[in-house]
Amino acid sequence: MKKIIVFVLMAAIITGIVFAQSLPGMTGQGWVGADGGFQSPQSMATLGRLRSSADDFIRPDAYQGVRFENSFAFVSYALGNRATLGYATKFGSLYLGLFYGGSLWANAQMTGSTEERTLWHGSMEDNVKTLNAITFANANNPYNQVAVLFGIADMGIRLSFITTYKTINDSDFVFGGNQYKSLELGNGNIVPQLAWSMTKNLTEKGIRPWATFEFGFYNDFSKNQLYNPANGDDGARSVAHSNNYMMPELQVGLGGFTIANVNSWRTSIDLEYRMRLQLWENEFVYNNEIKKIKGRNGATFDEYSHSQHRIRPIISTQWNGDKLRLRGKLDLNIEFRTTDITPMYVKGDGSLGIGNGLGGTVNATNALNFRLNPDLALAAQWQMASKISLNMGGRINVDALQITSTTGKRYIDDVEVANSSNKTIAYAAGAVSSQLSLGVTINATDNLFIEAVCGGGIGNTGTGNLLNNNFDIFSTTNGPFSFASILVGLRF
Repeated sequence: MKKIIVFVLMAAIITGIVFAQSLPGMTGQGWVGADGGFQSPQSMATLGRLRSSADDFIRPDAYQGVRFENSFAFVSYALGNRATLGYATKFGSLYLGLFYGGSLWANAQMTGSTEERTLWHGSMEDNVKTLNAITFANANNPYNQVAVLFGIADMGIRLSFITTYKTINDSDFVFGGNQYKSLELGNGNIVPQLAWSMTKNLTEKGIRPWATFEFGFYNDFSKNQLYNPANGDDGARSVAHSNNYMMPELQVGLGGFTIANVNSWRTSIDLEYRMRLQLWENEFVYNNEIKKIKGRNGATFDEYSHSQHRIRPIISTQWNGDKLRLRGKLDLNIEFRTTDITPMYVKGDGSLGIGNGLGGTVNATNALNFRLNPDLALAAQWQMASKISLNMGGRINVDALQITSTTGKRYIDDVEVANSSNKTIAYAAGAVSSQLSLGVTINATDNLFIEAVCGGGIGNTGTGNLLNNNFDIFSTTNGPFSFASILVGLRF
């Protein structure tokens, strides 16, 4: 009991959360990256501090810890609108892990057409394709993710691919009284990732290096070209909006180094680095020709670039007893972001100039943002019975401080305004958030295990958080007997 009390006191100072080698993921239209992909219910309930085999089987650093002889498989019911499946097997010294999570063809973009006699290139023609409707809502996109992990020679290499992309790409049709030569609409993301890690420490006290690299393609555009209805010559081109960018992301980590190991209580330190770049290039029309801009063409027309660098020092601690396992970690997230925005307009010769083309003043800016975001998490797993364990997690996230320094120069239609240099420094103190989570793991047999999260928040958030951090043992919606995000696993 003394060990538990000391742990709780220390964990208030030295705990947090990290998912660096977990599968990447997306929520809605926003990219979560390697900090928010698939998690088992056990991992969800313990905020990533106590993973299960369903997490480790597809992690390059941890697949060797998954216990099975011939094959391992699971199905997850965490999200009602997706299928989530995992499978692993061995071929001699080669390990193979396979993962799928997605909605298959749900929300895929589809259009119907009719072939009929109508006006086409100045005369009545038979079998002219006419689109019935063009509907393209950005709110609902398909989601599909596949991942393959190869393990050999104390290393793991994982390839993963996520797409939420949908498109309409059609040509030679009639719609709304216009004759279209081509129509292209696109929205969503295509993100491949390569992850690598050692599976054994390089030294007695740790160091297990790892790296992930992904190259995301983010799309949101609409363009078309019409025919001249009188003779079928090429007609007007249009780019309604074009806001596409590529984002390479690199993450590297040391893999932990033990600084203390006393009476089964181990404390370690770690360091991770992440770099993200946004590379924008989009299209606009001038004199009926497609031209490029290294920025955005939509609600704004500007040259735009963005980069982000995160340094994450980590302190973690853990203790294992006969029926109780305790975990804690502190992530001290330190981020630096730079954003360059230069408002642009199209000049008479088709080139780009700084300004808005209306004689008004615009401000070209360079912003440097610093953010400090400590993230503290505690977790425990208590074996209540021989086959049942209760999983618990608690988190405090402090968006402690942001400092943004913005420098700029003013322009009037490509001419810098004299003595217009300006600089602004803004400070922001962020909010503090906390959460509690619960879950259960049932090792029904040597071959079958079941995991779930429980508590009132799970029906709404899907994360296993207790509603308002309240716990009522007699509640059917906010208590330990309310289950969701269920996962069933098999090992043979």
